[in-house]
Amino acid sequence: MTVRERTDRHESTRRLQAEAVRLRLVEDSPEAEATVDKASFFAIMGAFPTGVTVVTALDDNGEPRGLTSNAISSVSAEPPLVLVCVDKRSNTLPALRHSRRFVVNFLSNGRGDLSNLFASKAADKFADVAWRPAGNGMPWLHVDSLAHAECTTEQEIDAGDHVILIGRVTGGQPPSPGTQPLMYFRRTYGTWQEPDGFTRG
Repeated sequence: MTVRERTDRHESTRRLQAEAVRLRLVEDSPEAEATVDKASFFAIMGAFPTGVTVVTALDDNGEPRGLTSNAISSVSAEPPLVLVCVDKRSNTLPALRHSRRFVVNFLSNGRGDLSNLFASKAADKFADVAWRPAGNGMPWLHVDSLAHAECTTEQEIDAGDHVILIGRVTGGQPPSPGTQPLMYFRRTYGTWQEPDGFTRG
């Protein structure tokens, strides 16, 4: 066997080994594993108590748009960043993309009906809802929220059937002493009552 033939055989063996490794990685990857069904996923995630927010923006006609979300999280303190997960089918997503600014309105206790409204596909969710422009010009639900964060979108990340918007917090207002938040646990609204903890709404 010539040197060239030995080299070719060696390279062929290396390619076969590399392909075998690649196939094993594919077989072992999370994408290749079975996934939990949607109902079970919701039930599992429903075991995590969260606050309830309405995320608001203005569309290209200057009209207010909003959606209910409990998929909100702080990301960084320096700079101050938050993330919001938005369904790709949301009617509010085009407004969020247009304005590249939004307000996270943390709902007050007893605003379950408002949360349901903004979780719906109603044509005009703001018809009977009080709001005023926040510092970034986006809708602030000043009557129904105990706190709010004014954000400017810095990044959009594709994530399955949602997009993740990462926003820099440019302003806002913390809750006043004694105010209580609307909370969500196992598909039930409640609130946080000191010192007893979660109370069903």
